[in-house]
Amino acid sequence: MSTVNDLATAALSRAADFGAAYPGSRSVLYRRLSNRLHQLYAAAARWNPEYFGVSAVGTLDSGGVSFSTMGASGGTYAPELVSRIEIADKGTSSYTNGDEVNLVQLNDPDAALPPRVMVRNQALQQVGTDLTDVTSLRMYYSRRPFRLAADDGDTTVDFPEQFEELLVIDLTKWITRKATNPPLEQRAAALASLDAEEQETLANFEQEVVSFTSAAETGRFMRTAGQTRQ
Repeated sequence: MSTVNDLATAALSRAADFGAAYPGSRSVLYRRLSNRLHQLYAAAARWNPEYFGVSAVGTLDSGGVSFSTMGASGGTYAPELVSRIEIADKGTSSYTNGDEVNLVQLNDPDAALPPRVMVRNQALQQVGTDLTDVTSLRMYYSRRPFRLAADDGDTTVDFPEQFEELLVIDLTKWITRKATNPPLEQRAAALASLDAEEQETLANFEQEVVSFTSAAETGRFMRTAGQTRQ
């Protein structure tokens, strides 16, 4: 697994091959890496929410719980796409642990039967009194990575190692666009080459994400042994 600084160094080296030099701060490169990382996680969540899938339990307070307080004390991943919400501890309610909690919108709370929740300002909030006697909820979701900061150069990149080149290519393109030294024609040729490489690598990544759970579930009513990230 590579560090953030490893990928930045690789991108600078590749850009230099095209005659592009970047004299700016490494922290700016880290920010670009972080942005692209979040974009790839968002795309993966739409292709297959199981790929970066995790779960977290949160204790309800007045029928609500913030995403930031769910999960382990070491830091909770922010959700990109919610797959399922269920009752973790029914408390004194008449529900059963594991019962699904329906996610509805503010302007259409009757779109589903109780128990129901809405998402308001990065928090789950009960509809009416649906969860008054429930102690905690479990949420299954496709996560986002943590943001990279200026001092995160030695941090291991939170991305599949075999596809780290997607981050390097994007950063190389960004450096090449920002640099002023390559002639316009040379820069255009470099970007065209990088675009083609990126599209091929991105297609392979999409195939990996889409097929990730195919060994675990080959149909709605047929399930075989397979891996899961939850």
